[in-house]
Amino acid sequence: MGRIRIGLSSWTDKSLLESGKFYPPGVDDAEGRLRYYVSRFPDLVEVNSTYYALPSERNAFYWNQRTPDDFIFDIKMYSLLTRHPTKPRSLPKDIYRELDEEARSKERIYVKHVSQEAAEEIMARYVKALRRGL
Repeated sequence: MGRIRIGLSSWTDKSLLESGKFYPPGVDDAEGRLRYYVSRFPDLVEVNSTYYALPSERNAFYWNQRTPDDFIFDIKMYSLLTRHPTKPRSLPKDIYRELDEEARSKERIYVKHVSQEAAEEIMARYVKALRRGL
């Protein structure tokens, strides 16, 4: 029989933090929040931040260090790679500089605004950061 895992869409969601109802007093840093979250939802969490910006190896390492070995991170794909609108400034700086002036001036861009090589490089960096961190 399958196993159903239950978790929230983030342990640092703005509305969750602003509610003041989930975390006890004094639990106000990244490490404390994730450890407390795991004490309440020991199976799973969705990582939303990776939708808005590429993940960092450092953060992935800390996520791994602060959770049990069997804990699952459901990591959202970076928006540009899912063909959703993306803030140009969320791109890695070297790839941002490759955008033409029109694309850099837009509030949001799509994968069509970057070269195929740039899209592949973004994907490679996304995967590399997660693999090396975890």
